[in-house]
Amino acid sequence: MAEGADLRLAYDIEWGRLILARSAVHLRQGDQRATIKARAESGGIASVISQFQSDATAHLARRQQRWQSEQISMRRRSGKKTYESRVTWDADGSIIESYRAPDLDLGKVHPLNSRFARPVLDPYAAILQLLQRLDDGKDCRADFEVFDGRRHARLRVEPKAMVMLQADRRAGYAGEALLCEVSLVPLGGHRLTSKQDNPRVIKVYLGRPLGERWLPVRIEVKGWIGRVIARLNLAKK
Repeated sequence: MAEGADLRLAYDIEWGRLILARSAVHLRQGDQRATIKARAESGGIASVISQFQSDATAHLARRQQRWQSEQISMRRRSGKKTYESRVTWDADGSIIESYRAPDLDLGKVHPLNSRFARPVLDPYAAILQLLQRLDDGKDCRADFEVFDGRRHARLRVEPKAMVMLQADRRAGYAGEALLCEVSLVPLGGHRLTSKQDNPRVIKVYLGRPLGERWLPVRIEVKGWIGRVIARLNLAKK
């Protein structure tokens, strides 16, 4: 991704024709530093059934040509409950602070390991590393472990095919896209009903809607209600 980027992206998250949520992402990227602010909130029929809002801010630094986490802070409101977390890394990529309130409810979720077996990134650093691989002319094959203060997971990314997307929404992306499949294996903080031996598969379509930069233009995941799709909305900033 080009240096000096200042991007505002909007995504509509839908089940069929019903809007479940909307997400806004603001990326400010320089030569050696980047900041990502993201917000997701319920929309459409979902806002009537269950309201939520999630905010995240991630600070990243580029070291040895790779994006590394410096800090991620998150705040989520669901109904009357509020959840907060913050993780800070040192220059060597080791976690020096991990805070969350309230703590995990171990009657509902799996515990987190007190120490990680390998270095972990925040989810936004993993995304920037993946996009940087494409900008460098490589494929999307990658293996990450990510941690946001409440959940720990392994992400394995595999390239599948170049495809042509049709704009199935008025402001949707149309054009060539790289389809990559992400296998998400939960390692801690996930619900007790989740199974590590049955990873969730996410289809991520990466395109160039704004010139030469690779960006996610469509994300598909199968949930208990069926297929949920997040689409880049090119009419919103």
